[in-house]
Amino acid sequence: MRPLYAKEKVHDLSVDNVLYALDSTTISTSIKLSTWALGKYSKGAVKMHTLLDFRGNIPTQIHISDGKWHDSNMLELIDYELCAIYTADKAYIDLEQMWRINLAGAFFVIRPKDNIMKFEVISMLAEDCQISNICSDYVARLIGPKSKTLYRDDIRIVKALDPDNYFCNQQLYLLGY
Repeated sequence: MRPLYAKEKVHDLSVDNVLYALDSTTISTSIKLSTWALGKYSKGAVKMHTLLDFRGNIPTQIHISDGKWHDSNMLELIDYELCAIYTADKAYIDLEQMWRINLAGAFFVIRPKDNIMKFEVISMLAEDCQISNICSDYVARLIGPKSKTLYRDDIRIVKALDPDNYFCNQQLYLLGY
């Protein structure tokens, strides 16, 4: 099915790379009926982790787990494609797996968790919200003892304009390149 959409453009986006979104949804269940489906707080839950190809909006990978399985574990199950772009939210921060994406010649865009990424700016690439939605764009190096061991390359960090609130929010986007 995917070859059918291989040349299709992603709506409103001018990028030739294959673009994926990774996310999960939690479905509450009865712990009495689904004893394997352990969730948080002694409740039953099933998680469906989905890797979605934006060309054709086709799920390319789905993994079903119990509700306690952390989202970032899904990163270990993906065979990364050369030059593909993988987007995810902050539940998918795993520097070891992000390094694996980098080594595969793929790219990632992931929002970091608040206040856990310590880094030093190496160079500024852009800083002007007047031209685009990008408020700042820089190359940085992770400096936390564990971070710099797990992800050994420079990383691009972008701060974008929040179009709903019209201000530069404090959420950063990590881009592997």
